[in-house]
Order: sequence, then C-alpha cells, then structure tokens
Amino acid sequence: MRYHFAVTNISFAPELQRDWQLVSLTVLPKETVITVHTTFSHGVPSPVGRDGSSIMSYPAIYSEREQADFTFPKCLCVRLLDEATLSMLEANPDQQFEGKAFRRYTKSALLDVHAKLPLPGVLYHYQLNLSNESVDIICQVAPIVSLRRAFIQDKLAGEA
Repeated sequence: MRYHFAVTNISFAPELQRDWQLVSLTVLPKETVITVHTTFSHGVPSPVGRDGSSIMSYPAIYSEREQADFTFPKCLCVRLLDEATLSMLEANPDQQFEGKAFRRYTKSALLDVHAKLPLPGVLYHYQLNLSNESVDIICQVAPIVSLRRAFIQDKLAGEA
C-alpha cells in the first residue's frame, strides 16, 4: 500500500496579491512608505457610424479600484528597479520566497549580503512586484499594510 501526500501551497497574504501600480515611494529616516493602487479601464464607444477624428480623440478613462500603503518601519535597504533593469539581473537559483506580487523571502542574495553586517535582531526581505517596477526592502520589523477598496458602485467605479 502506498501513501501519497498532497503538498498544499500556502499563499502569503493572498489579499495583497494584486496587479499593483506604483503611486509613490517615500523613504524617511524611521520608515519607508510605498503607496500602490489598482485601476479599472473603461471601454471605448463602438467605432461603428463614427468619424475617425471622434474615435481617435476619445479619452482613456481609468478608475481606481484599490489602494494600499505598505509601511516598513526600521527599514535598512530599499532598492527600486524598473522593468528594463529587471531583464538584466542575474538569476538567483537559491532564492526561496512566498507570494507573487507581494513576496516574503526566506533566502535571497540580498538578504545574505545584509546578514553579514553586525546588526541586532532578525532581518526580513520583502519584494513588491509592480506592473513596471520591482521594489526590494530589507527591514527589521514586519510591514504594516493599509488596504482601501472603492465602495461606490457606478458606471465609472468598475466592478468591485
């Protein structure tokens, strides 16, 4: 008789795994605050029966769905990379993490570099994979996340 054990994949903070877009990144002496949001794109009217000028001049309309503030107290390192830089990075085959858009690393090259410094306490490595950027944070305390969702339902708010 054989036993097969199914390994369950425990997702890290599933409510924060969104297609985030960077709004602002503020680095202060005592904390780092990253503000991100998700948006909804509205449809364009049908081009049938319309002249080319009115079709090409129609505005792109976006509504915000969710916004979040990631506050990292006792932050030691912040690294912001754009999508062009990401393609040139070396692959780190030994990295271990949980999550997709918001990651928590248990092993990474960046964490190894900072672990060699004589710092008291435990170090944490988090990463936000945004639509066009990637933000790596090394800190001594877990982040505080404030999540806000749009609650008004109308044609411009999109689907909740």
